[in-house]
Amino acid sequence: SIPADFRSLLSQKFKFTPKELQDAEAGQPVAKLITGSRPDDLQLVGVVRVNVSSDQFIHAYKDIVHFEIGKEVLRTGKFSDPPKESDLAGFHFPDLDEKKLLACHPGSCAYKLPASEMEDLQNNVNWSAPDKDAQLDARIRKTWIDYLNRYREHGNAALAVYYDTPEPFSVQRGLRQMMSVLDTAHSKIAALVRYLDEYPKAKPPDTEDFFYWQEAAFGLKPVTRTSHVVIQKLSGPGDPMYVIGSKMLFASHYFRVVLE
Repeated sequence: SIPADFRSLLSQKFKFTPKELQDAEAGQPVAKLITGSRPDDLQLVGVVRVNVSSDQFIHAYKDIVHFEIGKEVLRTGKFSDPPKESDLAGFHFPDLDEKKLLACHPGSCAYKLPASEMEDLQNNVNWSAPDKDAQLDARIRKTWIDYLNRYREHGNAALAVYYDTPEPFSVQRGLRQMMSVLDTAHSKIAALVRYLDEYPKAKPPDTEDFFYWQEAAFGLKPVTRTSHVVIQKLSGPGDPMYVIGSKMLFASHYFRVVLE
């Protein structure tokens, strides 16, 4: 059965009905869509029972390349600790278009990019050279790893400000706004949420991190994204309990901020 405190959270905050809770206990996946004050603010709440121990689940989840699979997931790669360019060896952004990149400027771009990266790609790739695609891939791989390592040192303050639309969008500010509406009074997630907000400070005990990238196809064009995963083992009697948080650090299209 669903633990009492979790059942209360689902029924009171997310309005799961008694029938939906029974369905979840019976092994059926149950999900809710909650819209926010803006049309692009969405919360998805899902419950699915998996008949393995929590330790088995965590062991499988850490092998994210083989865990997160599906028809929409084209490729997944896990970064080394610390991330290095060889982690992206052979990677090519699936929809890079020279005309679209060269047309990018602050306020209008086909890709979610900071203004400095638009300028860097336009000025530091020899677009008339036969190996321009290889130059572009190498430049992007270096930029990607530099971005990750800045984040690992400085936390959310190092995250991108996107200039693809007339109004710049700060990923840091978007994440903070998203975290501010979480009910951290539910004490099992409070320490993890604080760590996601204050990273690399405030790391709780029995917590580990990893980073991964993924290419997915579920819209008009493929999406490449990078995420920071945090797994916290909670102390207490009985079987081990874990909390997993995943924070998206970058996406080439569609998403501004994602927190799982």
